[in-house]
Amino acid sequence: MWKRFINWYSWHGLQIVTGKKIFEKLARCQADCKKLDDHFNWMAIRPVVFSLEELKKNTWDIDRVEQIQKWLKDNFEVKDE
Repeated sequence: MWKRFINWYSWHGLQIVTGKKIFEKLARCQADCKKLDDHFNWMAIRPVVFSLEELKKNTWDIDRVEQIQKWLKDNFEVKDE
């Protein structure tokens, strides 16, 4: 019975929040948002980079395609797979 009450109180009871705790939570949230943003960038750019790989095989202007790929990877911090 006490365990249920303690568990309920930990979720619904009063909590003392200091400036340090707020700062830690905001910093953690910012780091999570950065990871999510990087993931969405990778999701958007990855198909383009791989389509450019196919284009590189079928074109005579390989240098231009490689420059475009390099620019995309550098500006969107895409990791190679």
